[in-house]
Amino acid sequence: MTMDGGTFLIALLIDLVVGVAIGAGIGYWLTTSRLKASKRELEIERQRVIEEAEIKAREVTLAAKDEAIRIRDEAENELKQRRIEWQREEERLAKRREELDQKLERVDQRERKSNQRQSQLDKLANDLEKQRGAIVAELERVAAMSQEDAKKELLAVVESDARNDMARVIRQVEAEAKEEADRRAREI
Repeated sequence: MTMDGGTFLIALLIDLVVGVAIGAGIGYWLTTSRLKASKRELEIERQRVIEEAEIKAREVTLAAKDEAIRIRDEAENELKQRRIEWQREEERLAKRREELDQKLERVDQRERKSNQRQSQLDKLANDLEKQRGAIVAELERVAAMSQEDAKKELLAVVESDARNDMARVIRQVEAEAKEEADRRAREI
């Protein structure tokens, strides 16, 4: 079987077409396989990225929860400390108020005692003034006494005046003490 030139050419063309078709088929298959492999790799990479993102999101969420718990705990501790400080301040103020009330009560007692003493001194001064008047009247009555008797009566009058002066001085000292107590009470 010999082939002539035209048949050879046709056979060559057929072989060429079959070779090109087989090459194209193999190329298509290789390209498709590579695309599928790339697609699988991309899908695997996409899944890995998604998983990493989910892990990172969980980590961020946990970190945020931990931070929120830490902030809440700090706030609660600070609030607790402030409550303790307020309670201490309240107790200190209550104690101070009680001390002031006691001091005011003592000042009031001193003032009452001072007023009582002043009343007593005023009564004593009135009594002494009455006695002095009676003595003067008595002296006038006995103006015709002997020198010795007159001397005794004069000493009695001087003594009475001295007592009146003492009573006045005592009232003055008491008034000054009362003013001092009032001044200290206002300072408190």
